[in-house]
Amino acid sequence: MASNTGGGAKRRPRRTPHELTVKQVQRPVPRVVRVTLGGESLAGFDQPSPGGHIKAAFGWEGERPTMRTYTPRRFDPEQLELDIEFVLHGDGVASQWAASAEVGDRLTIFGPGGRYKPQARSGVFVVVVDETAMPAAGTVIESLPAGTRIIAICEVEDPSDERPLSQTVEVAPRWLHRSTHHGEPSALLSTAVAELPPEIDADWFVACEATAVRAVRRHLLEDRGVDPERVQTRGYWRRGQSDYPDHDYGED
Repeated sequence: MASNTGGGAKRRPRRTPHELTVKQVQRPVPRVVRVTLGGESLAGFDQPSPGGHIKAAFGWEGERPTMRTYTPRRFDPEQLELDIEFVLHGDGVASQWAASAEVGDRLTIFGPGGRYKPQARSGVFVVVVDETAMPAAGTVIESLPAGTRIIAICEVEDPSDERPLSQTVEVAPRWLHRSTHHGEPSALLSTAVAELPPEIDADWFVACEATAVRAVRRHLLEDRGVDPERVQTRGYWRRGQSDYPDHDYGED
């Protein structure tokens, strides 16, 4: 095993904890909980980058909490507020916390992380996501230049999961419903991307289940010949695996 000391090895910078309190809990759709957190600790919180992430700590036992990764959907540096959206699925520690969250509850977060800078070189940008990446897609869309043509494809369980990607940028996604097609998670996204016109000249943000991310990336690079510099891919989760890492860029 290689040593992590010496030899030029780089360590990740120590993450700063932010001790926060729940200020508001909303349900924009039945399977999503939007939690607004606040606290003086956010005075030292950096503005998150588009598609960036934070780590949230649950189930503290001594000094070893269970960590989960989420996208900061909104940060207000004046009000010292941070919104995080939780997709309720399974009985994981984060889903359980979010499902029962109430005003006054406490949550410790670390971050933010991420350095992605979206570009729309041709004036066209394509977003391909499932429900886990919709908050990230919203932050990416809102960072693009005004007038960018946005093509969005979103896969969710059923129509009750549909919600706006952004409150400030008008986007009309193509919605794909797993309940209707009975496919594997994110498989509908791979098919929908393959059906897009071949002449599309765009930059891409693709974030969903890790296996599907790789299928879409291969299609874009090998079948369509898209420059890798114009394709940002993120594996947000993998079927059958919990606590998936936040640094899967789907490039292997």
